[in-house]
Order: sequence, then structure tokens, then C-alpha cells
Amino acid sequence: MKVPFTTELPDKYNRLIQVGSLEEMFSAVESAGSDVNLIVWRRGALEGDFNTLAECLSDSSSEDKSISYPELYLKSTDIIQPEDLSLRSDFSAACAAIYKDIKDLAELRPGDVEMHTLRSVGHHGYEEADIHDFHSDQDYWRFMACYSGLGTEWIKNEDSIKDDTRDGFYYAAEDAAHYHFQEGDVWLQSGEGLTGRAPFLHRAPDITFNEGDKPQKRLMYVADLAMS
Repeated sequence: MKVPFTTELPDKYNRLIQVGSLEEMFSAVESAGSDVNLIVWRRGALEGDFNTLAECLSDSSSEDKSISYPELYLKSTDIIQPEDLSLRSDFSAACAAIYKDIKDLAELRPGDVEMHTLRSVGHHGYEEADIHDFHSDQDYWRFMACYSGLGTEWIKNEDSIKDDTRDGFYYAAEDAAHYHFQEGDVWLQSGEGLTGRAPFLHRAPDITFNEGDKPQKRLMYVADLAMS
């Protein structure tokens, strides 16, 4: 059964800080109280054909038998360079926007990016089914940007029920509000590794939800940051 959701951010939620730039985002980390586990920059839609780029990346991953997941990781170390993204000239605007995010993050947090990937996830979702259950990450802070498709689904900590059979997993309470990030959003989410800070509870979105007849793929940039 599909659960109703909203892409609106909740008002007066003490675990959320909304900012207007990457600079403000990392300034907010330094001053955030222990209740905060989510910092969001809602910048709106970006220029570029991210949907077609996501389709192309997902299609290419299925041809590489060494990739066992329905997603494509473009390098897991070093800074991803423009030539790694420029698959075709008609993707130039989308690639430039993604590369700018990667470069800006590296310049703002030099030495903090431990692992980063550009993920194009097919409409079947992740191979690991658990990622489609509410969970917390083990990272300290995880940086994410959504370019295409449904953004990560999340719930308030107060609306969760801990799964006693699996560490780090949760159920949504029956009356819980379900939130989704939207295309263009950038956010920082906290993990279990932050002592004294409640982890951000989230999951990959409902893979059965697609607008129109054609299933939509997701395109995201994800970076794990070594900062407390």
C-alpha cells in the first residue's frame, strides 16, 4: 500500500535547520544543537536534463557485468572530474551542475570527504532490500544532493518505533507524516556515529511510485564526511 507523503518541510521542527547556501549549511553544523539531525538547502530545480542522464547511466550499468547493483558508482575515491560525467554533449548542463556541487563540497570541506559516489538508481530500487526500510546510517554526517526522481523518504524521530530485531532499523508509527526530498534539494543528515545526536531516520523511496507510464530513475550525489 502506498503511503501518502509530502515534499514540504515541517514547520517548527527542532531537528531541522533550513539554509540558503552550502556555506550556511556548514556554518549551521558548527552551531547546531544536539537535537539537530538534518540541515537542508532547498535551492529549487537546476538547469540540465538530469532525467535523461539518469536513464543513460542506469542503462550503461546494466551492460557492465562487474556491477551487481541497479546503480552506477562513478569512482569511489578522488574527486570526480568533468570528463567522467560528460558522456554526451547534451548532458553538459546537467554534468556541470553536478560537478559544481562536487567541487564546492571539496573546497568547503577539504580533507573531510571520505567516500563519494554519483548514484543512478533504477526503478527497481537497491539490491539490498533493507535500504527500503527506515534506518539510520553509521556515518557521522552524510551529504546528499537529489537531481532526478523522488528524493529520500524520511520521518521524524518522534514518529518512529525501533525494530528490536535489527540494529539501526525502525518502523514508522501509524500516524507518522512521511516526507520526501525533491529535485534540487541538498542536505546533511546525521548518523549513529554522532554521540549525543539523534540519527536521521530515512529510507529509499517507494519503488512502486512513478509519475506517468514510464518508471523514473533516481540520480543523486552522496558523500560521507569525516566531521563531528
